[in-house]
Amino acid sequence: MIFLTSMTIGFTAGLMRSVTAVLVAALLILFAYGAASLFSGLVSVRWLVYSILGFNLGIFGLVLCMLALDRRRPAEKRRDA
Repeated sequence: MIFLTSMTIGFTAGLMRSVTAVLVAALLILFAYGAASLFSGLVSVRWLVYSILGFNLGIFGLVLCMLALDRRRPAEKRRDA
């Protein structure tokens, strides 16, 4: 569940196309882990790694989707043509 939530956060932060949004989302994941480890005591680093992997996979998935959609568009409608 942590992996899917982080992947969704990465995907939606990437949709904003703002480096600031991606950075804030990544920092919020780290702050949430820090708060959980501070107040509960026993928190596994494995969950932080799963969260970071999910966040990165969400951003990577967004880039792949955007590339796939851009390749399907006719050449005369592309921005770079």
